[in-house]
Amino acid sequence: MNTSARRLVRPYGPDERQVVEWFLPENTIGVPWIVIVHGGFWRPKYSRHLEDGVANDLANHGFAVSNIEYRDYDQPWPSIYDDVARAIDMSVEQARRYQLNTAASAILGHSAGGALALWAVSGGVPHAFSVAIASAPVACLSLASSANLGDGAVDHMMGGSPADVVDRYAQCDPSLLTPDPNTDIVLLHGDADVDVPLEQSQGYVDVLAAKGVATQLFIMPGDDHYAILNPSSLASRKRLEILKDRLNPGS
Repeated sequence: MNTSARRLVRPYGPDERQVVEWFLPENTIGVPWIVIVHGGFWRPKYSRHLEDGVANDLANHGFAVSNIEYRDYDQPWPSIYDDVARAIDMSVEQARRYQLNTAASAILGHSAGGALALWAVSGGVPHAFSVAIASAPVACLSLASSANLGDGAVDHMMGGSPADVVDRYAQCDPSLLTPDPNTDIVLLHGDADVDVPLEQSQGYVDVLAAKGVATQLFIMPGDDHYAILNPSSLASRKRLEILKDRLNPGS
C-alpha cells in the first residue's frame, strides 16, 4: 500500500506545540493504536513532522497512529514530561471515540523520544501499553549527561546535571526506573550510530536485567542514527514486524 492516511490535528493545550496529529486508516473500529514520540534532543527546531513518513506508513499497514508534539527544552522542567503525559491521556480519550482497540497499543520513541517513551511506560502515564519500542533511545540520561550527548542537551532539558538535580533524574531517567511488567520492552539500535551510541541501549538492557526485567535489543548492522525514520529501512521493517506480531492488526 502507498496511500495517504487521514490526518487530523487535535490540541491538548494552548501552546502551538501542544497538539497531537492523528494518522488514521479508512476504518478505525477495533484497530490497534500506536503513539509516536519524536526525537531531536528536545530542541525547538525539531517537531513531530520528523515522523510523518513513519506515521503514514503505519496507518497504511492498518494501525491508527497518534503522533504527539510537545514543547521544547527551552521550557522549564518538567514541561516536556507534563506535555507527553497530557498528550497521551488525551489520545486515550480520543482513541476510544474512534473505537480503536486501546488494549492493543504500542508506544514508539526515537532518540530523545525514546527516553520519553520509556519514561511513559515506567509510571509516567496511567495507560498500559502492550509494547514499547525505543529506537536509538537516550535510555540512560545520567550517562548521556556525562558523555555530553547532543552538546549538553540533557542538562539543558533537565535543568542541570545528575549531581545538580538528583530528584529530577530519579523521576525521569529510564535507567533509574522500572517499566510496567505488562509492557514488552524492545530496543532497536544501529551499530554505526554516532549521535546516540549503542551503549545507551546496552546499558539500559543491562540495568533492567539486573532487576530481573526481560527486554529485547536488536542491533541493526550498519545503521546510523536516522535509519529508523525511513519506512523502508531494515530497522523500520523490523519494527513493523514486531508491531504486527504483538498487536495483530486486521490488515
